[in-house]
This record gives sequence, C-alpha cells and structure tokens, in this order.
Amino acid sequence: MVAGRISPGRRLGWLILGGATSFSAIMLVVSNSPSLGLGMVLAAVAHFGNGLFNISAIVAVQLRVPEDIRGRVMGVFAISQSVGILGGLWTGTLATLVGLRMGMMIGPAIMLLMIVTIFVTQRKVRNLHEDPAHDR
Repeated sequence: MVAGRISPGRRLGWLILGGATSFSAIMLVVSNSPSLGLGMVLAAVAHFGNGLFNISAIVAVQLRVPEDIRGRVMGVFAISQSVGILGGLWTGTLATLVGLRMGMMIGPAIMLLMIVTIFVTQRKVRNLHEDPAHDR
C-alpha cells in the first residue's frame, strides 16, 4: 500500500536500489539476531524494502516495454521472481557447511556488493524516472 502511494518521479532508480539495499542490509542483521522474535520482526521490516523494490521494478518495466509485448515480458518477469525460492536450497547447503549465521549472511552480502556495483557503474539505473521520456 505504501509503494502504491509513493510517486517516485525522477527518483525511481533510487527507490529500486534503496528497496533492494534495505532488504539486504536488514537481512544481514536478521542473520545475527540474538532471538527468534527479534529476527521475525526484522525480517518483516526487511520484506517491506523487498516489496518496495519489487513494485518499483514492475512499474519501471511496465512503463518501458511496448504494449504489444508487455504480457510476454511480464510473464518472464514473474517467472524470474519466483525463481528466488531456490535461494533456500543454496542457503540451506551453505548453512550446513559453514553454520547457520554465516550461511544466512552470504546471500545478502553478495546482493549488497551487486547493488553497490550497479549504483556506482550504472548511471542509467540511478537516473530512472517515472516517465521514461525523462530517463538520462
């Protein structure tokens, strides 16, 4: 509901990267949470950032894809989003090999590294605008 009320305007790219960053950073904290209750609360907060990322990314794709292929593109987009469930497989394997906390930290750490790389090297992503005509 919050993401739907936010009109990012010229800051759409920042909202996408910010949502992904907040999710990953908070999940790092979750992996080191001293209690299950606190971890669950933090995970809920982290998924708020994940929702902001997903909704903003869908808006960006919808606004930039030609209408005649939008359904197909969104179908592929939806499939790629559901592949994230497979992260549990490698996270579980890592947790078995290096311990639960470290296993849970590796994924968010990789994501933060990727987000920083995109932020630093991809000006076009940073400068995404709600109106594609204003992208720089």
